[in-house]
Amino acid sequence: VSYKRTSETIEKRVDCADKMAGVLRKVWNDDLEYRESFYVLAMNHNCDVLGYAEMFKGGVTCTVVDVRMIFQLLLSVNAASFVVAHNHPGGVLRPSWQDKELTEKIVKCAKFMDINCVDHVILTADSYYSFSNEGLL
Repeated sequence: VSYKRTSETIEKRVDCADKMAGVLRKVWNDDLEYRESFYVLAMNHNCDVLGYAEMFKGGVTCTVVDVRMIFQLLLSVNAASFVVAHNHPGGVLRPSWQDKELTEKIVKCAKFMDINCVDHVILTADSYYSFSNEGLL
């Protein structure tokens, strides 16, 4: 295995939900209203975006998320913090109990790995929901 980091970042100081949603909208595939997908923004300690990945794709109402793969990505780019995000094609911003349970699992793993989970963002066509803004993170 080899790893070489460049000094380039995709976006600087993505330190609030508005900025996170903006970056996610830039990188999201065209299927925001078609099918559910799950993305990760990997960031350094200054909240500069090092990279992003569409990690999982699902159907109209759900996608399966393997938490181990999230951390495999984060460790491979030496991330100090990260944001996870998924979309709700139906347009409902309210997180499901499954969304809340998954977020708790990700945060628990992140704490163990000393990587900061900054937010979990849910996107719809015209808005977003921030777990951090709502005090759920």
